[in-house]
Amino acid sequence: MTSRSAVAALGKLPRAGQVGQWEVAMHAGRSASRGASVRSAKASKAIAAAERQLDRREHKNQIRVRPETREYGHYVMVFTTLPETEMSAAEVLEHYRFRWQIELVFKRLKSLLAVGHLPKHDARSARAWLYGKLLVALLTQKLVRLGGHFPLGLRTGIRPPRAVAGVSSNSHCISANRPSLRK
Repeated sequence: MTSRSAVAALGKLPRAGQVGQWEVAMHAGRSASRGASVRSAKASKAIAAAERQLDRREHKNQIRVRPETREYGHYVMVFTTLPETEMSAAEVLEHYRFRWQIELVFKRLKSLLAVGHLPKHDARSARAWLYGKLLVALLTQKLVRLGGHFPLGLRTGIRPPRAVAGVSSNSHCISANRPSLRK
């Protein structure tokens, strides 16, 4: 399937969420992999976000994005070698969506916890270091989740410390009347 015929095939998915599957061959040098291109039309908000991203790329890199690239931005496309008899196109997209959520978790872990590079060289210490980082991540996630549901003093029985200026002990709000600082 050429680039132009691929764009023409996309036109067969007019509605958001509609799924299609086409047989394709991916060429890399002399070898080719046969499989299927599974595609789904995006919703209008997702299309607008993709267009903004392409506009930013054009502006930043001082290039013009090809019209086919803009058209591809209107769809979610996944290449699979699974036969359609084993898994339907909708199932392939659903599995990919779950896999993408896992990728996002690992991306967040790498950036927030600095786990992109292990500072250890032997397997046991690297494993211990990684387990420690994962424990911190899980505890942090749990604290954030709990903190989002229960503001201080509201149905938890937890009172803010009296040493915090401007916070009354019977309210979960910060008071606008802060004590003045004297020298």
